[in-house]
Order: sequence, then structure tokens, then C-alpha cells
Amino acid sequence: MEIAARIAGILGAAAGIDLHVVTTEVAGTPSRAPALELYAGRHGRGPAELEVERRVAALLDRVLRETAGSAPG
Repeated sequence: MEIAARIAGILGAAAGIDLHVVTTEVAGTPSRAPALELYAGRHGRGPAELEVERRVAALLDRVLRETAGSAPG
């Protein structure tokens, strides 16, 4: 089964989710922008809204953009 379909099955209809998966090696030396083995996120309700990426170098830029974009005011 494709990884996106598996994750969609686990998340169900949930929205507003960011799942970050790192290796044990990366977790052993934490940083503000860790290399991710897997990223999955859904910010809308539809299954097409599920975003899945493997082996992401660093995610800090995306986190900052989404946080700034969802901040009130």
C-alpha cells in the first residue's frame, strides 16, 4: 500500500496535523531544523489535502511560513 494511503487511513478525517518523523541518529542531536525521514501534513479536510514528503533536508522554513500565515492579525 502506498505510504500516503496508509497515513490517510490513520488520520481519518482529522485536519490541522503535521507529522514529523526523524531517525534515531537525528533525534540524538536535536536542532531547530532537523532532517526528516518523513513529513505528513493535512491542513484541510479532504484526502487530496494530505501532503507527504520523504527525506526532507530541513523543515524550519515551512514551519515559520505556516506559523506566520496562521497567526492572528
